[in-house]
Amino acid sequence: MAIASNSNCKPCCSKKGTCSKKFKKVVPYEEMERLMNVYGALKAVRNRSAKSSKNEDGNKEGEGKGCQVKRESIKRKFYRWFPDLEQRFFRTEDGQYQPIHGHEQEVSYRKQMREKSFESVAQKRARANQRNNYLKKERGELPRGDQPLPELISSSGAVYIPPPPPSKKVAFEAAIITSCLVSDDEDESSIIDSFFYASGSIFDEVNEEFYGEELPSSSSSSSTNNNNSSTTLSFDVATTEAVLSCLQSWIRIVDMDPQLLEKTVLVPWVFELLGDSTNGGFELAVDVVVELLRTYPSHRRGNEGLILSIIPKAMALGQDYDSVVGRGVVVSPFQKSIQEEDEDGMRGYCRIFTEMGESYSSLILSHEEMNQGALVELVLRCSAIPDPDIAGITLHFWYRFVMGLEELEPFEYRQIKIDSFSGQLTRLLSICTNLLRYPVGVEDLSADRLEDIEVNRSYFADTIDDCCRLLGGDAVLRNVGGALEEECHRVAALPQNRQPSDWHGIEAYLYAIQTIAMYVPSDEPQVIPFVMGLIPQLPTQVPLLRSTACRAVGKFAPWLGRHPSYLQPLLPYLAQGLSISKCAYSSAVAIREICENCQTMGDAALQLYDGIVAARDLQRGSAGSGEDFVIDLKNELEVLEGVCKAISTKLLNDSSISSDVINGYINHLAQPIMASMKVIASPEYSASPKQISAELSRLTVLVQHLRLPKQSSLSRSDFILSLMKESWPMLDSVSKKHPRDFTCGEKLCRLHKHAMRECGAASYAPMMEPLTDQIVKNFSLSLLSPYLYLASICVSEFGRNPAYSQLLFEMMANLSTSVFNSCRTADDLTAHPDVVEEFFYLAGRMTNYCPGPLVQSPLLNSLLQYAALGMKLDHRDANRGTLNFLEATVSYSLKLRTANTRNAYEEASLAALEKAILAEGEPLVINLAQALLGDLPAYRLDHGSGSIAGVLFHLNMLCPQLLLQWIQPPLVSAPEHAKSAFLGSLQNQSSRRDEFNSNVRKFTSVCERSRKLQNSGDERRQ
Repeated sequence: MAIASNSNCKPCCSKKGTCSKKFKKVVPYEEMERLMNVYGALKAVRNRSAKSSKNEDGNKEGEGKGCQVKRESIKRKFYRWFPDLEQRFFRTEDGQYQPIHGHEQEVSYRKQMREKSFESVAQKRARANQRNNYLKKERGELPRGDQPLPELISSSGAVYIPPPPPSKKVAFEAAIITSCLVSDDEDESSIIDSFFYASGSIFDEVNEEFYGEELPSSSSSSSTNNNNSSTTLSFDVATTEAVLSCLQSWIRIVDMDPQLLEKTVLVPWVFELLGDSTNGGFELAVDVVVELLRTYPSHRRGNEGLILSIIPKAMALGQDYDSVVGRGVVVSPFQKSIQEEDEDGMRGYCRIFTEMGESYSSLILSHEEMNQGALVELVLRCSAIPDPDIAGITLHFWYRFVMGLEELEPFEYRQIKIDSFSGQLTRLLSICTNLLRYPVGVEDLSADRLEDIEVNRSYFADTIDDCCRLLGGDAVLRNVGGALEEECHRVAALPQNRQPSDWHGIEAYLYAIQTIAMYVPSDEPQVIPFVMGLIPQLPTQVPLLRSTACRAVGKFAPWLGRHPSYLQPLLPYLAQGLSISKCAYSSAVAIREICENCQTMGDAALQLYDGIVAARDLQRGSAGSGEDFVIDLKNELEVLEGVCKAISTKLLNDSSISSDVINGYINHLAQPIMASMKVIASPEYSASPKQISAELSRLTVLVQHLRLPKQSSLSRSDFILSLMKESWPMLDSVSKKHPRDFTCGEKLCRLHKHAMRECGAASYAPMMEPLTDQIVKNFSLSLLSPYLYLASICVSEFGRNPAYSQLLFEMMANLSTSVFNSCRTADDLTAHPDVVEEFFYLAGRMTNYCPGPLVQSPLLNSLLQYAALGMKLDHRDANRGTLNFLEATVSYSLKLRTANTRNAYEEASLAALEKAILAEGEPLVINLAQALLGDLPAYRLDHGSGSIAGVLFHLNMLCPQLLLQWIQPPLVSAPEHAKSAFLGSLQNQSSRRDEFNSNVRKFTSVCERSRKLQNSGDERRQ
């Protein structure tokens, strides 16, 4: 596979968010089994029938301990089957995952993907069978995996290294064997990498026989080609840099035959320049080698000759070797740069070895012994460089290395491979833990520099997490915990006056321990008790140390829930941290997590929050303004959320609590918030937007997180409904005090959203009419996009109920009038892109949930005209919202057209839709064509719901002749061959959506290339 990411950049997006590394929400094992049984895999699954064998105890291998192995194997298989879980599924309140696009569509999608994968696997297996048949015919048997190929052993017993084939036409045996290269596809991962295995231990340590007595230097500037003729390249620095820059561009852009690069003298010359980091053009030489490694990875057929020529040259840069002339050990350029603390040299060699490890990952993970550990060792040495910026270059390699090991099959072989690298992984763990240390004097650094350090620490913490996945949480915890105890003994032995300042090591180990909390069982008996006993004894005057300690307490809240005796000294420690700015947030989060996991925290948490409320009221009374809070608002909301959850746990678990006690707890939490709301809502009180937003946020947390038991006289829905009714006049009042303040509007809409969803549509129905009136009124005054978003939520919650269709349509019509009156021109739309985005998302939801009143009204034509204007807006989210509405409209029309039966209402809707599309469709199609050509924004080409390809695909299914008629004139400037192919795909009505998307991508790619060439020509003529 192509190396898509730049491995020499710090791993950010590749490891977070929708990264395939792991899901933030843990999927229960039973849910994994259900999803696998219902929806199946994305790829063709191998049919493996495990043989039933017995062990020494007479039990089958699948029983006893093997059951746990199978369970873990199924978990790993689940994440291979569902790499896009968070993109295609959503989690319901009961913990189940349901497909976003519907059950039938998800089943159909996975079936199509399996069929495509099966075709690919069949082709690969056919090639493998052809190779095996050839080997059987020529040798009489297949080569064993534990010995070199028979014919590669000479009569003297020396291993014969086959030279690269002189041309593709020669039927050289090794060239045929290259079909066995390790593939990223799991169905070929077990095929022997015979070519590289036959070449011996290609990662062996370099000796003097490779380069001669000394490593290459720039002074010699000579290179030996394949014909053993010597060619000397000697340039000045400017010419050297020009040649290197040109060579890098060739490798990156031109699809060159690797055999050409294998024979050229330029590649050896580049490695000569790398022999000394002081050479002119060193950095450009590094860029060339990195580009060379990235462009010609080991899993691609045809690269083997070039790879065999690169590996010894690259390894020579990093491995020391013994001199045969009595000079001792010859230090490699990499080691020399480390000894001399040459930052440019260390960075350059680190980039090379890291890229080499990523590009040759199939060789590293091959089950043939080629001394792959030597390359992993070089990357490990790069990780051990004290400079975190340089060491961080290697982290993406370790991430991919761990992913590759996790994907190896079968499980037994995977474990063998992990064990073979366990020593290096353990050292990597120690290295990353040391790199977590704050620099001395960190207290005096600027905020920007401190933020950079925290980002680097998060990357190293992710790598520690990776080690945990392979080595196991227990092993990693023992390793880090033992180092923490040693560090504590070392600091304790220091003089008393030095101990408070020597905290960096303890903090780094605590940071590492809290990183792996999810892998530590809740009954861990050794390290965690030591950590929890240590934390209250730490110096209180070091905010950064205290912040990490508080995070550790929060991460191990489940452990504390099972060992409540450790909580007593920790709670004051956390409470005191709320008043220290640099650790207040960590303390607040830890309190929330303890409240979530410890069932005995109810009254203690409520008492803590009472103290916060009392201090806030005292400060408000003395200062008068109420602008400044005792603690930061986000920290207070974390504590309030924890208090609500702790009280909820107490009420739900104790069935003996009376209704009066339950009502007492509710009033205890709600009364201070409602009292503050009454004050700021009064006409004579001049409340600031900050104060209004704070009270709205507190009320939202209460609505979201307070749960009530069933035996209560007041159900949760009744509680929320009564709370909203009581606060409604106050909410209306505060919304008028700062009508155009975005934060106030957003907090108010968020409160309504959560109240509606937590209460339920049926219970919240009495509030719908006043809510829609307030939405229309507030939006007409403010033109704030959160009100449009709240309107979308109303449509999604009530739209499928016919009783509310007319009410929702009237809301939509009134909001449309405000938008059309306020945003008439392109400049107006440019000034309000968020309004354009949310407005068209609202229109799209109306089409999806309650389309009848909308499509049969003149408003639909106005929306289509407005969409033609909105498509020209150069804003990603606004463009996406517009396309979402258009695709929803056309797909609904197509749904009505293809339905087997239609009632009179649906017939009228279809007629209205077709009339609107006929009247307004041409300018929309012209805009879509211009977006494909690059003349208009094309942020959403073929991805998700709402894309250019999606609108064209549904239009082509609905009215193919009209689409061809409309789209041909604007495509007149497109390259002729690309235009013909694209129009041909439109005429092919049997093409699937993915095929059509592929044709759209190809067309836009050709158009983009043609436009760039034309612009380049225009610049040269000027």
